[in-house]
Amino acid sequence: GCSKFGVQPADAFYERDAGDETSSAVTKAFNAQARQTNARLEASGFALDTKEEEEARISDAFKSFSYDASMGGDKKNQGKAVG
Repeated sequence: GCSKFGVQPADAFYERDAGDETSSAVTKAFNAQARQTNARLEASGFALDTKEEEEARISDAFKSFSYDASMGGDKKNQGKAVG
């Protein structure tokens, strides 16, 4: 893993996440570009997150999310005009 103060892993683009064998030429070009970019990053020693690491990070972020806190949490003012 990367140190806390070092370079953070990049989010890898996973080819299978964008389309399939019937995808457009543009999607296939993006997939090819992503493979080249990821290979270049990995060859230079830049750590890419695995799909599992990325999903775990996203899951952890959602665990700490609170809808009430993000929306103000003040239920007595619901439905009233602000201003």
